[in-house]
Amino acid sequence: MKRYFDIPVNRYFAHVALVSALLLISSHWWPLDVSPPGRRAGTALSAVLPGKTTTSPDDGPALARPLFHENRRPAVAVPKAVAVPAAAPKPVEFSYDLSGVMRSRDGGYVAYLSHRTSAETVSVRMGDTVEGWTVETISERAVTVQIGKRQVVREIE
Repeated sequence: MKRYFDIPVNRYFAHVALVSALLLISSHWWPLDVSPPGRRAGTALSAVLPGKTTTSPDDGPALARPLFHENRRPAVAVPKAVAVPAAAPKPVEFSYDLSGVMRSRDGGYVAYLSHRTSAETVSVRMGDTVEGWTVETISERAVTVQIGKRQVVREIE
C-alpha cells in the first residue's frame, strides 16, 4: 500500500486539488450552519422564541458581565450630581471715601473720592459711575452713590 509521501509530487497536488474542489462544491449544497436547532443563522432570538430577550437574569451571571471591560464587572450606577443653587453674590462695598468737594464754574459740585486701599483719587460729577456705583447727589459735605436699590452716603471726615 502506497502512502502520500511515496506518491510523486504531481499526483499529490492533483489529489489535493480534487479534494479541495469537492469540498467547495459540496459546501454549496450543504452550507455550514452552526446555529442551534430550531434557529436559523441571522435570525433574532425574539423571532424564534417570542417573549424571550437576548439577556436576562435566567441566562446566568456570565451574560450579565460586560464583555469588553477590563475587569468584566457589571457597571456601577453613578449617582447624578445634584445641582446646588449658587449662593447669592456678596454685596459689593463702595471702596471709596470722600476726600473733598469743590464748586465748579457751572454751579454744580465736583467730588473727589480716594480709594481705601490703593489711594487712587478720582473726580466725579452727578451721574458719573465708579466701579458700577452711580453718583446720585453731591452736596458741600457729602456724596450719595447708588447701585441697584442700595445707597451709600460718604461724608467728609
